Amino acid sequence: DEPVQRGLKYLRTLRAPDPRGTYQTGLMIMALAAAKDGKRDHTLIQSLVLKLENSQVKTGPDAGGWGYGPGMAIGGAGTADRSNSQYAVLALRDAVHAGVPVSINTWKLIKQYWSTQQSSDGGWGYQSKVGASRGSMTVAGIATMVIVNSMLGDELEINPDGTPNCCVNKDDDESIERAIRWMANHFSVGHNPGVNSWLLYYLYGLERAGRLSGTRFFGKHDWYREGAAFLVERQSVRDGSWQGVGQEGDPVLGSSFVLLFLSKGLAPVLINKLEYNSDAQANRKPDTLPNWNHHQNDILNLTDALSGSPDWPKLLTWQTVNLDLAIQGAGVSVLRQAPVLFLSGQDDPGFDEKETAMLKQYVEQGGFIFAVDNCNGAGFDRGFRELIKKMYPQGEVQLKRLTAEHPVFRCEYLLDAESVELYGVDVGCRTSIIYCPDDLACLWDKWMRFPSKDRSVKATSMITRAIRIGTNVIAYATGREPPNKLDQEELANNDGMQNQIERGFLQIAKIRHTGTWDAAPRALSNLLKALNQKAGMIASTKTPSLPASDPN
Repeated sequence: DEPVQRGLKYLRTLRAPDPRGTYQTGLMIMALAAAKDGKRDHTLIQSLVLKLENSQVKTGPDAGGWGYGPGMAIGGAGTADRSNSQYAVLALRDAVHAGVPVSINTWKLIKQYWSTQQSSDGGWGYQSKVGASRGSMTVAGIATMVIVNSMLGDELEINPDGTPNCCVNKDDDESIERAIRWMANHFSVGHNPGVNSWLLYYLYGLERAGRLSGTRFFGKHDWYREGAAFLVERQSVRDGSWQGVGQEGDPVLGSSFVLLFLSKGLAPVLINKLEYNSDAQANRKPDTLPNWNHHQNDILNLTDALSGSPDWPKLLTWQTVNLDLAIQGAGVSVLRQAPVLFLSGQDDPGFDEKETAMLKQYVEQGGFIFAVDNCNGAGFDRGFRELIKKMYPQGEVQLKRLTAEHPVFRCEYLLDAESVELYGVDVGCRTSIIYCPDDLACLWDKWMRFPSKDRSVKATSMITRAIRIGTNVIAYATGREPPNKLDQEELANNDGMQNQIERGFLQIAKIRHTGTWDAAPRALSNLLKALNQKAGMIASTKTPSLPASDPN
């Protein structure tokens, strides 16, 4: 694209002292990393990373943060603020993903800075812990803590045989959850909470926080839907741009923030990570991880590994969904916001009757469950097998070891069915549940696109293998084509439906019989939707099931 090439040429021909300061240096790194122009910019990115690392505050109360940078007229030496600091962190993350290493000590100082300066209410202000929390700085803190925790995951606990030990006791870093609660209590898309300025800057930060932390809702607010609706209404009908107030009145700056929000926030949600047993979480021991989240970066990293791979969308995302809230509120539609539901744990998940019924309903409506046992937990293995029996008490389907003939072993990578232990449940004409008793999530949690040179060959090999297994399962479940984030699927809920023909509509029913009469539960409703959308027909998407003797 010619404008992009002109912009890259300008950046590549800059000479010292440009780029000046933290913002310019960070944004230049992000632009060059986004270009993905092979190794062409590798040396330049390296020099810019070194510039950022050298300008990080190393001592004093602001150690680990960034100010405006050396030579800038604003900001004193040795002081930092959350805004400059977040752009440095975003740039360093992109540099790592582009294959440029960043010192582990840099990441440790970043975590120290953000952890120690979080306000008592869970938010972050612009500087120190004294100022009031702001929305823009709190979303910056959420994204930063997710990034830094992922980067520090490269420090592996290694067993004597060179394999990773992922099941050492870990502290539960509550800083992210505290910040998410602050956002839930102060959420807005019409203003920057805590300060009446930099709205568009805040909204782009909101997108990063939601996407990187896997948060679809802050409290009851769907941040993308509300933000997108707000922004689309305010687009200029004259030239298509966006303008804020103050410095955001520049349409180039304002439009940049908005387009980044709209485009990145629309990334398809590939996997829902299931949060369950909230009551048990509240009563767990202090500083321990909840059963559903032993490996906090597992799905984040698996999704990152798939993003941009051949035949996959360029950007994919994930989110957590709370089973208790789904039961109390919107029901199975919450689970169906992604094509794959990921379930893991070490102890028995202990699903009750309502939870079991909802998981069964999710599968019957076309959902796919991918379950992984953490830390060789006998309790989870036993509990998951019991869950399948409770979902199908008549034994109509069973959890069985998948054999080499199953497409999951070859749909992306060629896997050895003997050494890769996968179990499946066939519901209708496909496998709708896959369970792995080996702790793949432990290894996903340690994945990095460019691991450090200190990582052992054995550990790297194990992590690569685990990513490939996860890739195959997700490819099998989705065909590499996750649905658009905003698609609202009509639920196939026939409870209480009158089996009557709707006047003026094409309506097709299913005939119940003693065979496998409902092998593909959503096939007919999807066909009827396609007739409406593609062929211009008027078809009811209700698909009642009738006995052959029914007068209709």
